[in-house]
Amino acid sequence: MEPARSTDEFSRKITASDNNNIVTVLDLAIINSEYQIFEQDYKVTFQVALEDVKCTVGLFSLAPAPFPEVNALMSEAAKNAEIAKVQTEGQKIALGLYTAKGNGPWTYKARIVLQNQGGDENHVPLLVPHLGTNETLLVGGTFKLGVKVEPIWNQPLKAQDYIVVSGTYKQVVSFSSKKKDDIEQLNARIEALELALAGRLTGVPAGTVLGRNTGTGTVELIPQTQFAKPADIDAAINTLVGNSSTALDTLAELGAALANDGAFATTIANALSAKAPLNNPNFTGVIGTQGQIQFPSVQIPSTNPRILDDYEEGVFTPSAIGTTLAGEVTYTTRTGTFTKIGKRVFYELFVEWTEHTGTGGLRITGLPYISGNNCCSVWHRNLSLLANHTLQANFLIISNAIVISLGQVPAGGGAIVGVSVDSAAGIMINGSYLAAT
Repeated sequence: MEPARSTDEFSRKITASDNNNIVTVLDLAIINSEYQIFEQDYKVTFQVALEDVKCTVGLFSLAPAPFPEVNALMSEAAKNAEIAKVQTEGQKIALGLYTAKGNGPWTYKARIVLQNQGGDENHVPLLVPHLGTNETLLVGGTFKLGVKVEPIWNQPLKAQDYIVVSGTYKQVVSFSSKKKDDIEQLNARIEALELALAGRLTGVPAGTVLGRNTGTGTVELIPQTQFAKPADIDAAINTLVGNSSTALDTLAELGAALANDGAFATTIANALSAKAPLNNPNFTGVIGTQGQIQFPSVQIPSTNPRILDDYEEGVFTPSAIGTTLAGEVTYTTRTGTFTKIGKRVFYELFVEWTEHTGTGGLRITGLPYISGNNCCSVWHRNLSLLANHTLQANFLIISNAIVISLGQVPAGGGAIVGVSVDSAAGIMINGSYLAAT
């Protein structure tokens, strides 16, 4: 297909409504979009040359700038200084030049100072030296040119002002067959493969295969031992499955068991974080239980008065003894129960005997734990008391054990008198005391 050659013009008028905006004055990507229909069968390339790019200025709202006072006797430096002085002192507008490729970002290229030079219109070249160093600028088929009136000197365009950016460009559009290119590339790859395999397809030793080394990229002989055999694959699968039950020996079954939760570990961690810790849990609200609360067999004492550190229910065997001679006793009833809550011990005991050889004062022994700051209520049967006397019990600590000492007190008050051991009697006592621990 023959190349398409053309010479075209472009022009865009900039007015006050375009202030502070980048205005596209040439967009070759849009202009050349008509060639997209050929891209299915051809490779389309563009050669574009910009020529004679200029702006025509009508800045009637600005005061006319004075002409630079230059003459042939002045040096170039002096002339440029005079021109710069006129541009600095006169009213002016800044015009920024921008380029881009297709839908890519704008790139700032140059800034041009525009003034009212008097007359109806003024013409300012843009190609040299602002866009290039030659009178022709070669660009691609997606080249885009834009301009922007910039508010550097606070001199925007007024309603009567305008700037026209115009120019010409020559374009050559070439077409090359894609199929031809594809066949040529395929032939080149086949030739390269033939060279790589030359001499490698014959004489392959037993136990090796011809393959590509992924590390070096070269074709070489590779031992078959580097490849897994079906038996190796089966063994690896069996090792992975291990002794899993048939209900959990596939990934699908494992996923279902985990509720197909990809964040299963996080889910469990979050659920556990809402549970009370085993050590020093802190509960709020009402604590309910449908079971039991067990305390350790060995109390762990606490000095915090708000902590219950022990609870125990048990039995003990009380004994009735004499202070002078403990004696031999025939008991008909001999029971003792206690409940320990923290340090407080609540107890009940009942002893009854039909024969007793002890002498001296009557005492009861066998209570659990050590202490004695409280005592009890006491009831008796068949104990011999003095007239108008009431039975009373007191705690004693003897040989590191609690002993209940029984005495009798006159009804109107007075000294305590001991209660002697009777050969047959019964005593029931209940009360509480603080244990040492």
